[in-house]
Amino acid sequence: MKYGIAFILNFCLLMLLSSCRQDHTSGRGKGVHTPKPKANLDKDQLLELISHSERPYVLVNFFASWCRPCKEELPDLIAIQQDINSDVEVILVSVDNPNNTETKLLNFLNDLGVDFQTYSRSENEVALIRNFYNYYNGRIPLTLLYLNTGRQLEVFQGMTDREEIELVVGKYRLTESER
Repeated sequence: MKYGIAFILNFCLLMLLSSCRQDHTSGRGKGVHTPKPKANLDKDQLLELISHSERPYVLVNFFASWCRPCKEELPDLIAIQQDINSDVEVILVSVDNPNNTETKLLNFLNDLGVDFQTYSRSENEVALIRNFYNYYNGRIPLTLLYLNTGRQLEVFQGMTDREEIELVVGKYRLTESER
């Protein structure tokens, strides 16, 4: 065989990666499949998602498709989730009207290139969020950082970005390593 198995495997991997590459000119992921958001997420289901994360840190982001700051911060959160070297898992929870999940929300997520499972709220988003953050005042975006043990570490009220999240996670990483 003129070409070795390693060459063939590398070629196949290159072809696979290039077919899934994001098209940054249009803002829409090329070859990206956005899973339908799972509806009616409740407190117990969210706690289970946090505790079953394979990554040590979990970021829970409450957002809405109609919220401009949410739309501005979501690309950074998506990038964190898609980074295979990241210690942070991102769980996106929409507070959009549950009746809009099939149309508006799915299109919004698809336009952003979300290729991982997301969730939509139960009927009462305020009650759901207050299970995790008592001081919730109705403002979004709201992002909560957890250890995958379920211990809440930090609350980001309003917009955040990848740099801020990585700084905060780095702080906790240092604190944990000193113990």
